Amino acid sequence: MAASGNPSKGEKPFTNTNVAVALFGASMMALGAFLPVLSLGAMEMTYVKGGDGDGVFVLFAALGVALFALLRARGFVIASSVAGLGVMAFGLYNAVTRIDELQAQLAQDLEGNPFGGFALAISESASLEWGWIVMIIGGLVAIIGALIQPDS
Repeated sequence: MAASGNPSKGEKPFTNTNVAVALFGASMMALGAFLPVLSLGAMEMTYVKGGDGDGVFVLFAALGVALFALLRARGFVIASSVAGLGVMAFGLYNAVTRIDELQAQLAQDLEGNPFGGFALAISESASLEWGWIVMIIGGLVAIIGALIQPDS
């Protein structure tokens, strides 16, 4: 694999189409990190969380995808996309696990409490939001951008 855009023998060149699709995927990854990924009632949380969340790693992965796409480095575009998707998968697993644990613990702690129903209703409103979809599709689009072989 040639990082400079000069394809090795048998490898198709990294075309402007590859660059454009990979950049679109990178922009979706970055945008998704600022969209709501978790809600609890009327409160929504983004993956970046003011610089404290794993979304920062997704932003770095998206930056890597964009940089390597512009450098026409197919393998590094794929590696950056996979790294970003890995962080997203880890975060998504943690979010689902924590929501389930919170609801189970709250149900146990509030058993017999006259106001327990209200607290349980709020905890059951915790849900995943659409920012995950944008980020994950962005990572997949970036990989597709690196892999497509347009006819030339």
